[in-house]
Amino acid sequence: MGALGRPEYEEVDLTVDVENMLGLMAQSLYPRADAAIRELLANAVDALRIKEDLKQKRLEILDPDTPLKVTLSYDPMQRLLRVQDTGCGMTDQEIRRYVNQIGVSGTRAHAEDDRTLLKELIGQFGIGLLACFKLGENLRIETRSVRQLDDPLGVEWINEGGGKRAKMRRCVVPFTGTRVSVTVKYEHHKLLQDRLSQLIRFYGDLLPYPIYDGLGNLANSYNDVPWETGRAADREALKEYLVRRAKPEPINPPLWVIPIAPTKDLTMRGVIYVPDDRRFTNTDGRLDLYVKRMLVRKDLPGVLPEHLMFCHGVVDCADLTIIMSREDVMRDSVFDRFRDELRRQILDGLRDLASRPRDFSEVQWRFDPEIKAGVFASQDLFDVLADSLYFWAGSRERMTLSAYCEEAGRRPDEKRRRHIYYIASGGSSQARYQVDQMLQRKGLRALEIVELPSEPSAEKRTLEPPRSLDRSVLEAYAQRRGMQLLPASEAVEAFPDTEDPSWQLVKDIFTSVLPRSLEIQVRVSAFEPEHLPALLRAADVTTLLDRLRQVQQAAARFQAEHPDAAGDLDTIFRAAEEHARTQAATMQLILNCNHPVLRNLRDTLAHPSYRAYDPEYSYAKTVAAELYHLALQYSGHQVDEVNMHIMVRWRCELVEAFLKHFNIVLAQVSLPPQAH
Repeated sequence: MGALGRPEYEEVDLTVDVENMLGLMAQSLYPRADAAIRELLANAVDALRIKEDLKQKRLEILDPDTPLKVTLSYDPMQRLLRVQDTGCGMTDQEIRRYVNQIGVSGTRAHAEDDRTLLKELIGQFGIGLLACFKLGENLRIETRSVRQLDDPLGVEWINEGGGKRAKMRRCVVPFTGTRVSVTVKYEHHKLLQDRLSQLIRFYGDLLPYPIYDGLGNLANSYNDVPWETGRAADREALKEYLVRRAKPEPINPPLWVIPIAPTKDLTMRGVIYVPDDRRFTNTDGRLDLYVKRMLVRKDLPGVLPEHLMFCHGVVDCADLTIIMSREDVMRDSVFDRFRDELRRQILDGLRDLASRPRDFSEVQWRFDPEIKAGVFASQDLFDVLADSLYFWAGSRERMTLSAYCEEAGRRPDEKRRRHIYYIASGGSSQARYQVDQMLQRKGLRALEIVELPSEPSAEKRTLEPPRSLDRSVLEAYAQRRGMQLLPASEAVEAFPDTEDPSWQLVKDIFTSVLPRSLEIQVRVSAFEPEHLPALLRAADVTTLLDRLRQVQQAAARFQAEHPDAAGDLDTIFRAAEEHARTQAATMQLILNCNHPVLRNLRDTLAHPSYRAYDPEYSYAKTVAAELYHLALQYSGHQVDEVNMHIMVRWRCELVEAFLKHFNIVLAQVSLPPQAH
């Protein structure tokens, strides 16, 4: 007891129950069972590199002429994975020190006095064998060191069930090097049976030694990786390599490749590529990252800049520091320099792409939204790609923004040289054709954009339309080029109403036959081509959005000036929303006053005998219904122009024949005097 009657402290030893500890550590460090393939390959490659170092130092060793290689096989009947190398092997003492003691790295110990060699070796932590306890139940190592010239025996080491004890013995091993055998757990059997060759390629593709499967086939790209064979700048070689690397899954060659080269400060090599796959997007900057030619992780996020959603890559950087589980790298100053340099080289490669219109056009065709989103989000990418972006400038013609601005600079009207005109897609092809014709007469063109309908935000109580990506890019481009973005309606009115009052009855006839469930406004105008009698046109959503944005700006100013007028703002928002919904649902049936059928219909309705013969306008309504269905079939579809012309002509000839017959009948009708 102490002086105050308190019990004194008792010193005790802390102990750890190591039963199942290996399995728990393996679960924590290696969440994926296939990590054992990576760790076993890393150990084998280090052993081969150490043997090669011994030969370079002219030290006497066993089997110096044996080819340096790794053999990896799987026996599905026994669920037995074997990895064998012809490397340096281990002595009895090395087994006791580096295998029996988890966390002691034999690789590091061998090269601690040789910094050049240490930089080339993969192993650092001495825990790679733990991954085997995640994958398998029993682990067996057979090894014989090349440095034991006078000792014919090797070592056999066995651990069963991942327990705390292992057994070892000296025995005859008929080879120099190391063979590791793992009895695979049943739940991981299918993984190795179905994907072993793919796993070997992922983890071992860049390794500097050949890896063979159980049938003696070369399983990695040994002596065939372009940046390892002096062909790093050969784009075709890089494309071929990426196609081979994806086997057994067949892929098309990438659309574009960017070689990644080492710098004065960083040992980095690889390729960034744009895949030939429209479904691919890389929203979180994934990359297949290697360190010292060993895969850290496939699709490691956070490496590429976020705005490069259309790119992927395979990059090796020996200067990065991997974390203990080898599933990631330290996000330190070296990683930051690596990312910055990677970004710089990618921008240079995309600048080269932008200078090749044909290649860039194909890339944009596959990844139009991703490229535009990147251009809008990144000033660097904007500077590199914005001028080369393609937009439709007619029904069959695309042009780059730089070409559009050059053309605009040659306009005779000095004011319009600073304008970029646009038109929203989604309407009828005929309406677009009409706009193009009228713009062309004024020496102008409009770029087509995908526009979105507006919808007010109830939460913010502000009218904030969803932003069209095309429009946002054009607005940013116009602003940075000192220009103004305007809808095509600011330059031309595609379908001006005719002021001839004689068409009012024709409009009334068409209005009477249209579906009452639809908001369809009937208008009469003159447009091309003249062989088309009528077309359907959706509401001008572009103009609508402009008006709604003006309402938003006016409401914001009003709120700033009258902060207590919340009720008035709600009224404005509700009215604007109702206006938006009404206008978005409105369609227009536009009648072509230049078309002979419609002129004939107008003249027929004006015939003095018509009302007596057809008081309910039944025949006229039949003609109107036929022409409405013709417009319904034609509008909004990209139809072959020749076939559509034939169809329109055929249906119009039927209507003409009907009207001709009807006029003949009218001419023979005798009306009583009061009818006149």
